[in-house]
Amino acid sequence: METLEGNQIHVIKPVLPKLNRLYELAISEKKGCWLFHPSWHMCIYKRMFESENKTLMKEGILHLLELFETKYLPNPLEFSEFVIGPLMDALSESSLYSR
Repeated sequence: METLEGNQIHVIKPVLPKLNRLYELAISEKKGCWLFHPSWHMCIYKRMFESENKTLMKEGILHLLELFETKYLPNPLEFSEFVIGPLMDALSESSLYSR
């Protein structure tokens, strides 16, 4: 979280693979059983989505979507609230789609 407070993408990018590992460790071998609550991960991404640095916001969105493309998703209710809220807010940022 401390790293995300900085706005320099070259400092933040090396931390993103560690989020993958943290996510893997959070999921138990039993499908659907989380060792710690997925809201912790969502807090990290929410922080990235709310950053003033649009490059960081974009990297956070891409990283989250790539992670959830290949991994087990959190509880549908919790995840849908996250998608409807912070993720959709971040995706509606028009500056992400300009050059």
